Amino acid sequence: AGENTAARLNLIAPMISPKAPLPENLLAILNKVAGDPGEPVELRARALRLLVSTVDRNLDAVVAALAPLTQGEGPPALVGVWEEFARDPRHAKRVNVYSGLARDEAAPRRLVGATVLINLITNPIVTDSGARRNAHTALDTLWKSPASAITLLEVIGRARAADFLLQVEARLADPDAGVAAAARAAHGRLARGPEAGAGARPIGGSPYDELVQAVLATPGDARRGQELFLQRACFACHTVSPHEPPKGPMLGGIAQRYSRAELTESILKPSAKIAQGFESQLFKLRNGQEVEGFVVREGGDNVDVRNVAGATTTLEKGDIALREKREASIMPEGLMTGATVADLAALLTYLETTGSK
Repeated sequence: AGENTAARLNLIAPMISPKAPLPENLLAILNKVAGDPGEPVELRARALRLLVSTVDRNLDAVVAALAPLTQGEGPPALVGVWEEFARDPRHAKRVNVYSGLARDEAAPRRLVGATVLINLITNPIVTDSGARRNAHTALDTLWKSPASAITLLEVIGRARAADFLLQVEARLADPDAGVAAAARAAHGRLARGPEAGAGARPIGGSPYDELVQAVLATPGDARRGQELFLQRACFACHTVSPHEPPKGPMLGGIAQRYSRAELTESILKPSAKIAQGFESQLFKLRNGQEVEGFVVREGGDNVDVRNVAGATTTLEKGDIALREKREASIMPEGLMTGATVADLAALLTYLETTGSK
């Protein structure tokens, strides 16, 4: 069954276009595979990821498929697709769509919309300030409705979105009992900091060598590390499984190739050592457009460039006005700003649990 399913997915993948809705029969196949517990999990995740890639044209179908995963329950590979979707920075172009979802009468649809809006504000790789402002404006409206306020509080608590601590505290004594209860639950999750000890030490301001030694001496919580991998948007540039579409360097089994100290350096000083084959290049086109990413194929007349989100652009060489190698890593500095030694140790422990198989 798995081989037949894989063959069907191989046939469907080239038919997916961002410019046209996917035919109903193909949507039905993707939905069936994604939701069939009898299929191998990696194939279900692939079907769901293909379905998610059509979200601009098939929003309702995508939301319906993702809704059962929004509580974080289910096979990790499927929940991972939901988490990637929820934190996708490309949603910045459609704030109004997710604002509408967050006001929907159906709780699962509200949860999808609210999660996207919260992540647009907290995701460190979202650089569109206008989208952030629009997301904040949308939230200001959502707080006024008890139903949508409860949904927001559930999302904030689950994501441990400390940016919204003041909004949560303001609703601890809300006249609506449901809102007050949700605020107390969210506040309880936000108030849980790292335990006292070396692990509670903030990363910022510590001498680098001392910091590395502290991280090496601190046990890590892999589950917390996985949360951080998602919260800090590591998934936007990296995969942890060969079954996922390639992006930047694949991190599955990374701990078998690099020590904890080396991985710590890569996280805190991303430009110190850049993995071979992942040197970023900048292309300035004659029409003024700029494209930055990794060269994954180069022919006589064109070149394929993959950005950190995994999207590949084919550039005609005749359209390129300037091409230069970037000395700095495409991974931004400061992704662990505000983190503690325990957080970094947890992230490393999670990476140690990933495998290349």
